Amino acid sequence: MSIANEAWRTIRQMSREALGDAISDLLNPAGDAKSKGLQVKAQIESGKFGQ
Repeated sequence: MSIANEAWRTIRQMSREALGDAISDLLNPAGDAKSKGLQVKAQIESGKFGQ
């Protein structure tokens, strides 16, 4: 999870700049620093890879 969060840090920053805080907070309610890691974890736990 930490690797995914770090890899997406710059992307999340750019998205926040483009979309603004309100939309970014709706899209990533766990916060920018944790959101991608949580998404990866959920995908793994679902057992649905590449589907």
